[in-house]
Amino acid sequence: MLSLPPALRDVLTVAAHSPSGHNTQPWKVKVLAADVLLIRSDPQRWLTAVDPANRELLLSFGAFAETLAQAAAAAGWHADLAIVATAPTDTDIWRVAFSPAAERSAASAPGGAILTQRATTRTPFATRALEAQHVQALLGIARTVSYVPRESVEGRWLVDGMAAAFRQQTLDDQKQAELATWLRFSRSAVKRRGDGLTAEALGIAFPVRLAWYTVFRPSTALSSAFRNSSINNTRAQAQGCAGFALIRSHDASIAALLETGRVYERVCLKMTELGVAHHTMSQALEEAPWAQEIQGALQSADPIQFVIRVGYARKLARPSIRRSIDDFIE
Repeated sequence: MLSLPPALRDVLTVAAHSPSGHNTQPWKVKVLAADVLLIRSDPQRWLTAVDPANRELLLSFGAFAETLAQAAAAAGWHADLAIVATAPTDTDIWRVAFSPAAERSAASAPGGAILTQRATTRTPFATRALEAQHVQALLGIARTVSYVPRESVEGRWLVDGMAAAFRQQTLDDQKQAELATWLRFSRSAVKRRGDGLTAEALGIAFPVRLAWYTVFRPSTALSSAFRNSSINNTRAQAQGCAGFALIRSHDASIAALLETGRVYERVCLKMTELGVAHHTMSQALEEAPWAQEIQGALQSADPIQFVIRVGYARKLARPSIRRSIDDFIE
């Protein structure tokens, strides 16, 4: 049986902290050789209701590749990434070959610490403007990154559009049921599964968090009270921020989506480094008519793939739960 060297197991442990929709962690890793991996997609973890075209799935595999490459560089390895997928439904996404790097990268904190500290903060942020040096740091990551202040015309469109799109999505029984399967309503499920959305990840405070783990069930997510509370919270989130970071792709090809996912992860890591809270809100990219209107409303010549709520929070969220790498290594 093929096995990975301990150093590469450590790299994969860090890579597993990559972001994904509903924290599904949809990756599998097949060991082709001691230093060659096949990064695969697990169809059982696809979000077929909110992401039927696997657009967001491919973006998440771009983020995974970026985290993997940075974790490898921090550990003294070079990761040579080659795209394998030729269609959105392909399960084989990346082939990765590792080789010793000429020198250890200083881009990441020792041991990949910054890579494991990234987290989505879902509480409302302060509404004061994002500092100019922080905006410039984000814009400097890639030409496909832009920034929209909340009080601009485009920012107000996003606040209203995201809230309305979220309301429409939450009232859709199929999409809400899909979300419910990824909500973790018991401590035992959190420990056993290591994936999905916990009360802590959603920014739910005590005493509601106590009820979440003792009273709530997956069926609770389908109740009118739960849905209405989620809708109100999301509107407060959209209104409570400094503005929005946007990430565009050159087109909708697989290569472009994977590259955009890599840029997204670099943006999230930079915000983590700067102490800027961030929360990716995708509903306006998932629901009609906003998905068809957003490019024109934001005056973007290229398709927008990410809308990230940004600002300053009293407390940044802690990283979400993660699966053991033994759960996804084949």
